[in-house]
Amino acid sequence: MPSVRKAFKKQFPYCRLIIIEAKQDEVSSLIESGKCSFGIVQMKNGFPLSISHETIGTDHVLCVCSKDYVLKNKETPLTLKSLAKEDLILTSKGTGIRSSLDKLAAEENVELSPIWTCLSCDNALSFAEQGFGVAVLSETFTRESRMKVKLISIPTTFVINRTFHMIWRKDLTISVEENYLMELCIDEWNSQQEK
Repeated sequence: MPSVRKAFKKQFPYCRLIIIEAKQDEVSSLIESGKCSFGIVQMKNGFPLSISHETIGTDHVLCVCSKDYVLKNKETPLTLKSLAKEDLILTSKGTGIRSSLDKLAAEENVELSPIWTCLSCDNALSFAEQGFGVAVLSETFTRESRMKVKLISIPTTFVINRTFHMIWRKDLTISVEENYLMELCIDEWNSQQEK
């Protein structure tokens, strides 16, 4: 997002840009209340009738750990049940990946008890790189760490794919500035997927 902000400020230096990072359910509420112009969310249960949306892409979720971390279950691919026995590093409940993982765990009657619950993916990534356990993170987000072999991907029997949408209120007219920012966000998403 820093590159998006920089490009936006270059094009529209007079605009004050406020970026809010929030949990999935909070983003929709912020849009509906008019506190935010648009948002990027991963939603599985549809959108309120007052919200317009455009799908911007999908992302695959991986289980990753340091090459120095010793898996408790030597057999791979890991099942969700065997993953639950590892030292799990997860993001907070209500975040996109955690919501998807918790839903899958509930469907399979598996209890997840992380040793570390992080507010941000950055912290989860850092703790996994340091060998504290197994993190469940986005393939895109972990790409650089995996390329530098700070993290390795662990094969699993389960798959979590997330679809992301840009959302905004139907009853509001999108300004030229907001439209430009939305396009920048989509371009950034696409460039991250191509790397």
